[in-house]
Amino acid sequence: KFNPPAADLTSQQVQGKLDSGLYKSIHEGRANTAMGAWTYALSDQEIRDVVAYIRTFGQSLSTP
Repeated sequence: KFNPPAADLTSQQVQGKLDSGLYKSIHEGRANTAMGAWTYALSDQEIRDVVAYIRTFGQSLSTP
């Protein structure tokens, strides 16, 4: 259990962010959350791949 809880990657709040915002959150982490920086563990391309993967969770929101 995380405090604050982990982000819901299917939410409008996450899916509504620009790719650059998601990239920055993954690259630099998020203060006061369990989301640490991945800058030294993932390459720029791998972070872009994670952003693309996160986008797949939003596809179900637009499909009836």
